[in-house]
Amino acid sequence: MLTGLIMRGVAIEFSHKAERSRWVWDVMLFAGSLLAAFMQGVSVGTYAQGIPVMNLRYTGSRLEWCDAFPLWCGVALSLGYATLGAGRLVLKGDRTLQEFGRAAARRLMPLVIVAAASVGRNPLDAQREHLGLPRGLLRRFALAYESDAELRISESFRPQGRDGNRSDAGHSFFGASRRFE
Repeated sequence: MLTGLIMRGVAIEFSHKAERSRWVWDVMLFAGSLLAAFMQGVSVGTYAQGIPVMNLRYTGSRLEWCDAFPLWCGVALSLGYATLGAGRLVLKGDRTLQEFGRAAARRLMPLVIVAAASVGRNPLDAQREHLGLPRGLLRRFALAYESDAELRISESFRPQGRDGNRSDAGHSFFGASRRFE
């Protein structure tokens, strides 16, 4: 993603100064924008798919992002950003840009709908169900939010120790109560 953002910045700077090679910088701007959008989708897809951790240590390989689901999330997000760009052309462009934006939006919308629907249903969900893991992208984020909220609530109800520190008193209190259950 960083490479794409650097490509964009360089292309924007030099496209105004170039005369004969302006098309090179335009292609570089397009490629950098596409790469940044794609890698942003891949990052979100990798996070949604799950990052292998055991005992607070990363246990996976460096290629979790190469699975089908994160790559498909990258394609879906790139299509979504292209559709947003087409909408921007329709809203802010002159007549020829508006026509181009409308035509692009008509072509992109069916692809965006299919991509968004398929990202919501991960093909690995059947395998994840077997392991007892949640299904669907939105459900994964909702469960992560709920578990974070539960942790914050349980932290706020922990009794305070003499020094005002919740963690010392909480460990002894909850540890003792668990032993007797």
